[in-house]
Amino acid sequence: MLAYITLPVLYLLVRKHINRAHEALSEYRPICEAHPPPQPCAPASTWAAVADKKLVLIPLVFICLRIWGTVRFVLTLCGSPLVRAPALVLLHGVGNTFQGGANCILFVLGTRAIRERLFALCCCCLQPSTPSPANHLKVSTSSMLGDPQDSGEAVHS
Repeated sequence: MLAYITLPVLYLLVRKHINRAHEALSEYRPICEAHPPPQPCAPASTWAAVADKKLVLIPLVFICLRIWGTVRFVLTLCGSPLVRAPALVLLHGVGNTFQGGANCILFVLGTRAIRERLFALCCCCLQPSTPSPANHLKVSTSSMLGDPQDSGEAVHS
């Protein structure tokens, strides 16, 4: 129960701190706009928006995942037979164990740079190591035509 109070309070404190830091740095924005570095200053506001969106999602996801355990706890206190309802037991089990998965989705798969690297790694691993018949046909026809780049032959001048 304490988590339902502590998490939103911590969220508000972090957001307040971020807003203060953003306001303190905003006085330097005209300097940044006058002398743009290789990467412009404008994306910082979009980064802040994405970070703020993720910061809002953390307590919401946590509460949505944990609410089923709280519902079962209250039903247990009331002596209700619904405590043993299969759907509620399933939601409670998934909600308690999927918090790490939700963090992974929010911060790993939700971050473009990391997502692109993971997809590149997966695509690299999924490429066939043996040449397909189409690639073999291309190599054999290019070697018949005498194309040194495709056939692997060296050109000597």
